[in-house]
Amino acid sequence: YAFVILHYKAIEATIECIKSITSLEVPNGSSLLAVVVDNGSKDGSYERLRELFSFDERVTVVSTGENIGFARGNNFGLNAIRKQTEPDCVISTNNDVVIPNRGFLSDIERLQDETGFSVLGPDVYNPVTHEHQSPCGQGLRGIHRPQTGNPPGAGNGAARRLDSAVRQGA
Repeated sequence: YAFVILHYKAIEATIECIKSITSLEVPNGSSLLAVVVDNGSKDGSYERLRELFSFDERVTVVSTGENIGFARGNNFGLNAIRKQTEPDCVISTNNDVVIPNRGFLSDIERLQDETGFSVLGPDVYNPVTHEHQSPCGQGLRGIHRPQTGNPPGAGNGAARRLDSAVRQGA
């Protein structure tokens, strides 16, 4: 399992996100890598994150050098992951997400076994309107929207399965 965490200046949120990820239970036979992508912060937070997590081989902190936007920042992180490992699953998450469910990765593995998903998106819950919002819209065939039981804002990263076709095309 590998995580891409896009960071921009909000160092305390990023630290909490990293800590929640490195606290996850990793299923047998799997490994964990968290790549933090500093998206041109210029406030010293990149250097501070590198210093704080230099001891943890599960965490790599890289910098884009300038703010290259959300999509390109995530692609930058995915490329950094591919230089280190070939995970079966990449989870792209915002730096303000904390994953309290230590069994999150086992849940993803179970859902993969049950559904064979290629892309897994979050169940976004609006506590004001009590609505579940799918980022993909309603009525799409083949979309499986599991109820995670996580509180709003907890563990809402998107998991993308990297099958051989994606690896070859990248």
